[in-house]
Amino acid sequence: MDSLTSVFRVALLSLGLLAGAAAAHSPEEHAALVAANPGAHAPETRVTLADVPLVDQEGRPVNLSRELAGDRISVVGFVYTQCTTVCPVISAILQKLQKQLGERAGREVQLVSLSIDPQRDTPERLKEYADRFSGGEGWRWVTGSQEAITETLKGFGTFTPNFEEHPPLIMVGDGRTGQWTRFYGFTDPAVLLARVDELRAAREALAAQPTARALAGGGTRDAQSYFTDTLLKDQNGRELRFYSDVLKGRRVMLNVIFTHCDDACPLITRKLKAVREAMDEDLAREVYFISLTSDAERDTPEVLKAFATRHGVDSPNWIFLTGARADMDLVLARLGQLGETPEGHSTLLIAGDVPNKRWSKIRPDAPVEAIAQRLQLMGLPPVAGR
Repeated sequence: MDSLTSVFRVALLSLGLLAGAAAAHSPEEHAALVAANPGAHAPETRVTLADVPLVDQEGRPVNLSRELAGDRISVVGFVYTQCTTVCPVISAILQKLQKQLGERAGREVQLVSLSIDPQRDTPERLKEYADRFSGGEGWRWVTGSQEAITETLKGFGTFTPNFEEHPPLIMVGDGRTGQWTRFYGFTDPAVLLARVDELRAAREALAAQPTARALAGGGTRDAQSYFTDTLLKDQNGRELRFYSDVLKGRRVMLNVIFTHCDDACPLITRKLKAVREAMDEDLAREVYFISLTSDAERDTPEVLKAFATRHGVDSPNWIFLTGARADMDLVLARLGQLGETPEGHSTLLIAGDVPNKRWSKIRPDAPVEAIAQRLQLMGLPPVAGR
């Protein structure tokens, strides 16, 4: 085939006008198609990872709500094995991306090809199809029941009643932070790789690092001893023991404020309000937001109450805490948030799943959805091998 004919066939195929001949395309022609059609539309999106049982090409069980929420960045393509147009190209793109990743494939990045035709795409058929693209380490081909696949596709926002009409689409995301991008068309693998690297950098910027080992404690008694049951007061004037009444048994989001602050504190409060609004109802009821003052001398319960009301966050599961200065200093020091002055307090957020002793510090400039997703994922049971 001369170069002009090859380019013409590639252009027709990219427009869906040469479907009948697509099965006869060589790997070289698919590679040419990849090169000729960089991704033209890459919007950010939200994803709900369905908690349903699936299976991979080896017959091993898969749960994407856990697999994709682990330590690796994910690249997901949507295919079916009887497809002769779009799907082989999507698979060729992932094949090239896998080669570019090298040893990072499987270790830092996981590739997933999700069947949209589960009635015909058995694990055995997926394995045979995967072998054509040398899908090796770090590349899973996934199928399941019709109901499970439908729920999974709806979570990705990619479900179509007629699977044969699905668009060429690859999604790159960080299930831990909830950041996902859709790449429509035939995207250059280099573009996908760049997004993978951006997400890894964003994860590091999120500063989701475990706090000091002492913060988690070795058990209820150790945690109580570390956090202390220092008596504080909330915005309603109630006396509360910091560990036993505020933290114990809860999933929490802690931050430090002072009400005379006119820059960071109001902004962070509004940010956390948006985080709560981004959560589903069950999670919003479960998570307790704890705002501790760094200016105990001026921030009385009445002043905190007015601040909470002004920002629309005076609610049963949003607790503002004050107390004697020495008591507040002790608690803030245990959290690693104490500054030399009220203005010098840390602006880092602290997310905690107290019963399971999981703690993370999060930058306040992290995306709202990423913070909400982090709080949700903290409640998931750990995945073996992660």
